Amino acid sequence: MDGISNIFSAVCVAIGAVIMLRSILGTRHVLQLLQGEKRAPYWKALLYLMIFFLLGYLGVLILIASGMSEWLLVLTGLVFFFGALFVYLVVWIGQQTIADLKQEITERKKVEMQLQEHRSNLEQQNEMLIVAKQKAEEASVAKSEFLANMSHELRTPLTGIIGFANRGIANIEVSDKNKFNKYFRRVRENGERLLELLNDILDLSKLQSGKTNYQMSLCNLMEPVELVIRELEGLAKEQSIHLKVIPSSHDLSAHFDKNKINQVLRNIIHNAIKFTPSDGKITISFAPSTLPKGKRKEDKQTLPAVTVTIHNEGENIPEQELESIFDKFTQSSATKTTAGGTGLGLSICQEIILEHRGQIWAENSTAGGPQFHFTLPQTHLDGRLSLSF
Repeated sequence: MDGISNIFSAVCVAIGAVIMLRSILGTRHVLQLLQGEKRAPYWKALLYLMIFFLLGYLGVLILIASGMSEWLLVLTGLVFFFGALFVYLVVWIGQQTIADLKQEITERKKVEMQLQEHRSNLEQQNEMLIVAKQKAEEASVAKSEFLANMSHELRTPLTGIIGFANRGIANIEVSDKNKFNKYFRRVRENGERLLELLNDILDLSKLQSGKTNYQMSLCNLMEPVELVIRELEGLAKEQSIHLKVIPSSHDLSAHFDKNKINQVLRNIIHNAIKFTPSDGKITISFAPSTLPKGKRKEDKQTLPAVTVTIHNEGENIPEQELESIFDKFTQSSATKTTAGGTGLGLSICQEIILEHRGQIWAENSTAGGPQFHFTLPQTHLDGRLSLSF
């Protein structure tokens, strides 16, 4: 019976020794992975304990083989004591290693999030730089176009003035009064065109710089309409054009600067006269409307307003030009060859209406011919409205 017990004990101890040997080899691999890490010394101490534990197993095998039962009990007790210590150390070192790994993972995630945030910021900055570059390029192109248009608009009337003056000087001895009258009329026309251009440039410059003072008051929009109609009625009759104002039963009172709205109406109706064919008709009408209470496009609250519409029977404006005709020195391709002009009038109108917190736009009527609309608030509003409508 003792022989069988010894053999069983020897087999168990031998298996334990083999398992411990494999554990030692595995721990050496772990040490290679943890080289330089702060937990590596603990795993090295654990390796030494495993080697001691393996030697204990071998000692037990020797004692079993030699039949020294008393020493076998002592050594077995030591082996089990260190075995318990070994298990505790394995659990503790494992817990510490897992904690370190969690902390490392957390720190790496934090670093990755910071990198992602920096990358996102860099992308936003890059987009902002691209937008700024595009705006700078657009501003440069606009500046070049402005200078080119300015040069052309100034050169044309000046060339005409100098040319007709030279003709008058060259023919002073032989020309009759009719020819001189023709020369002086052309000089006057070119001078008036030049003065109109300079006045428009000065007006637009003052409007865009915010140096224009507005005398706002609650007035009836019919008053400036009737005033401008009286001013331009003679010009319209010369071209057999009929000016018609459609009365409205709605409240036409609004907050505006009389002189500035007179300028807007004068400009739009004068353009309508220039581009309306003979025997044509220009109609001015009114309609109740609303404007956003806030300055942003997405603002939902509205305030009461009045819209004025000027329709003429001239050529339609190409759809792609309905917005661009409000740009400086821009005229519709459908009309710019048939009449003069500085190309600044509608830009001035737009600046004035926006300073009133109103809206201005153009469209083609379903009945034919372009029509211009502008809307003014019936309640006093502070601040300029943006161009985002």
